[in-house]
Amino acid sequence: INASTAPYCYLDFDIDNHRSKLATCAAFVNDTDSRYGFSSKDLRLLGGSEIARIPDLISTDHEWNNREIECKPPLNNRVVVKLFWDVAPIACENFATLCANGGNSI
Repeated sequence: INASTAPYCYLDFDIDNHRSKLATCAAFVNDTDSRYGFSSKDLRLLGGSEIARIPDLISTDHEWNNREIECKPPLNNRVVVKLFWDVAPIACENFATLCANGGNSI
């Protein structure tokens, strides 16, 4: 990782466990598409009226009604950071490595 390969880094924040709730909604659509007549098994390909009725369907489904869901992708949960390699190369390298590895190496 260096200035030419990583002039910017970004951090995605998962506020209120939104990604897990979205994954649950996607799993519901995938598992129940034929039962409820969805046009696709993929949540991203559904129309607005189909997405709007998913919370009601989950609330009445005995297998899924105890799960928290969110059917719309999160908005503005990304922070973009410009790295100034010429000012602080070691700090930039450390931060870019942390972002690239997801913090798993620490």
